[in-house]
Amino acid sequence: MHLTKVDKIQVSNFRNLNSQVISFGKHINCIFGPNGNGKTNILEAVYFLCKRKSFRKKATYPQFLNIDGVEHKIIINGVFQDQDGSSQQITCTLDEDQTNWFLNSKPIRKRTILNCVFINPFDSYQFYNSSSFRRNLIDEFIGDLDENYAESLSRYNKYLKQRNKLLQVKPYEFQSQIKALDQSIVKDLVLLTDKRIEFVDLLNSQLGKTYKILFSEEIDLKIRIEHSYPNMDAEKILEIINSKLNRDIDAGLSLSGIHKDDTMLMFNGLSSADYCSLGQQKMAFLSMFFSFIELFGYKFETYPLVLLDDVSGELDSNRWGRLVDFLNERKFQVLITTANEKFRESLENIEGANKFYVHQGTIEI
Repeated sequence: MHLTKVDKIQVSNFRNLNSQVISFGKHINCIFGPNGNGKTNILEAVYFLCKRKSFRKKATYPQFLNIDGVEHKIIINGVFQDQDGSSQQITCTLDEDQTNWFLNSKPIRKRTILNCVFINPFDSYQFYNSSSFRRNLIDEFIGDLDENYAESLSRYNKYLKQRNKLLQVKPYEFQSQIKALDQSIVKDLVLLTDKRIEFVDLLNSQLGKTYKILFSEEIDLKIRIEHSYPNMDAEKILEIINSKLNRDIDAGLSLSGIHKDDTMLMFNGLSSADYCSLGQQKMAFLSMFFSFIELFGYKFETYPLVLLDDVSGELDSNRWGRLVDFLNERKFQVLITTANEKFRESLENIEGANKFYVHQGTIEI
């Protein structure tokens, strides 16, 4: 069951938000208010119901709990629409000991498929300055499109953790154990590399078109992944891994593999990180996200929920105007926040958009 749109949410004791029902429109929902009043907390509550985690690093129960709350239980409740237009209620309760999930008031363990995409003001900077952020983002994109990729990546990371532990501790006959483990690692490594190549080809077919629609400029925009073992079969990869074992032993760490592959956006054949302005970098980054959303729509004939948190930074008024027009023409549901008064004026002009104002955790319509 794919859930495609959020109709409403209500929280209790979640950050600074008051316990009131927030009803969303089916297309664009604009959330206004000064910084520090709770706009992003609304997005976080929706994201948490979708992903069973926060988009904030290391955010768990103690950080979620409203410091002014009397009760110690947090409740996040949402009503979503599935592909048939039927309503489904997802509820999460958290306390210091456990987290419980419910679908239409019945306990569930398996995560319901609630796909959403979140973009915050700092993601573009992190993408251009952190290789691990780039890898994780691409892995998340591919995992959302392909369950087999997500499962294979989970196995690979489990094997990699075991391998690194052996390299660090060096127990009796650890080299034999590592070579046995490498047989399993290589199987997933080949699958993951192939699927990354396939995804990059698909994304590259969309990137330039999206950039042009978004910002009305003709740019050769491509994403490039530097693969550790490109176009190699399992036997050849295993041979190379074995030849580098002594190096890994000396380092106490696995120094090569898909966990070291890197990604970059190429702007007219040049690295966007090195040759583009901050505005161009932001435009390329947003184009990548919206290209992924289009690929998602092609595959599943539905779109993920799109959460945009104050994304107007580094964009001039002409470019954020183009962004607003782009969102207005798309078919997916959007929750977008801003504290920027000028950007707010552009959003206010969207006909039929749902508009909220947040003040100290209270939502005013």
